[in-house]
Amino acid sequence: MGSLMDLIAGYSQGGAPVDDSSQSLGQAARDLYQGLINPKAWQEVKQATQRTTNIAPAVLESLARGSIAQVPGTIGDTSSLLRQLSPQKMQQIFGNRVAPTTEEILGYVPRATPAYQGSQEHEMVGGLLSPAMGYFSKALPLATKDMPVGLALEYQGSHLPPNAKVYGGTIDDLGKIMPEEVYTSKGKRLYGINDPDIDNEWWKQVYLSKGKPDRMVEVHRAVPKGIKEINNGDWVTTSKTYAKMHGENALNGEYDILTKKVPAKTLSSEGYPYEFGYNEEILQPTITLKDRTIPITLHPVEERQGHKIEFVNTDKFEKAFKKDETGYIGPGGTENAIKNRYKGVEEFLKTAPSMRASEAYVKPNGSIVFGDGRHRFAYLRDQGLEKIPISMDNESIKNAKKYGYID
Repeated sequence: MGSLMDLIAGYSQGGAPVDDSSQSLGQAARDLYQGLINPKAWQEVKQATQRTTNIAPAVLESLARGSIAQVPGTIGDTSSLLRQLSPQKMQQIFGNRVAPTTEEILGYVPRATPAYQGSQEHEMVGGLLSPAMGYFSKALPLATKDMPVGLALEYQGSHLPPNAKVYGGTIDDLGKIMPEEVYTSKGKRLYGINDPDIDNEWWKQVYLSKGKPDRMVEVHRAVPKGIKEINNGDWVTTSKTYAKMHGENALNGEYDILTKKVPAKTLSSEGYPYEFGYNEEILQPTITLKDRTIPITLHPVEERQGHKIEFVNTDKFEKAFKKDETGYIGPGGTENAIKNRYKGVEEFLKTAPSMRASEAYVKPNGSIVFGDGRHRFAYLRDQGLEKIPISMDNESIKNAKKYGYID
């Protein structure tokens, strides 16, 4: 537990991405660190899960870990999200991110029960139970309104769309999230919104898609004027009338309707069969490390923001990384490495079922900024990998290709 407390203490001293000139906001940040993180809370979670062996203790611990870690991790999570939406501005104002994310905090706390396939997803669900997440999901769009980040949040929506890989069911297999009768003639009446046009439109697509994951489904989305594409991680609907209603109400009539055909298996519902999260089908990238093949994944937030995994040329990317005087991590975890983080990556990858790709931004001048995962990159570099997976947004991918980081 000392390593977690050392981590938090270090971040607190280094400063969080908040304006301390505002006494209330600065104090709130310190209160989060000092008042809501304590070894006793984690110890109680451990003792409770060990006692409650009859109700799947490993799952219970995952939910509890996520819920507790989300509170202190909210500042880091919010900073990470803002860096995805406006990386150059955030880097210019705040420099490198110093507040730990929920994921990073969890990485420093050993489990009382063994990890299992799906444990990370259950920790995510636990994090959503935290009151801090609810507050920031409502406050962030308001706080950034009329800024470029605000426009992105207005476009995306503060209620993030589901992904059936984590939670929900796809349109061809809605029985995973709701009664199968949604596919019957009763479904339109039981699960609709009592609008004949909307209910006829969504139910037809649901009915025709049952058991057909590869069926192409026409979806629609109301967007602020100027948005040209439906992107991975967007909310969509199978009812054009419903999309128009959303545009009139949520976008005050200032909107366009976009339409796209996508496979049924890419449309995830959380139980409302007229609206879906669109999640592109992407082949699972992997790395081979010490005779182990390790799948590479995207952070759910990065996936919803349209990031992609690209394999960069390690030598060329390393040369650009070296120019970051405050962020560069030398061979063996030297220079700017955070205490025990490099070693933690090594231990994690000995048994990890998967690894999240490092997140980095490539600026128009070719310089790079890591949003997350520079220790992972450094460790994989030291293992001799010629190409390393990196999560990037579209602009970074374009710049990386321009400077030869992507072959």
